[in-house]
Amino acid sequence: MARRGKGWLAGAARALDLPPEAFGETRIEMVGRRRLLIENHRGLLAFSSREVVVDTPNGRVAVAGRGFVIEAIRPDRLRIAGLIEEVRLGQRHGAV
Repeated sequence: MARRGKGWLAGAARALDLPPEAFGETRIEMVGRRRLLIENHRGLLAFSSREVVVDTPNGRVAVAGRGFVIEAIRPDRLRIAGLIEEVRLGQRHGAV
């Protein structure tokens, strides 16, 4: 049996009218410039009041700003608050 890539999962999600994050895709939601929610993360790689770096199945997410606090952290989601100045999406096996 031939192996299929992630593309078939995205197709299945669309066919079943399900959101991609139901199949392990990373979901990033930003509310204004003060709050960021990341679902389906793999862990917090760095945290300070000025920078947050999160590992996800789709690569690293780096957030720069000021006054960051962790509002909630669970195995499947992370919510941070502070003044968000920049969000960078990086490669899976490389620096952001």
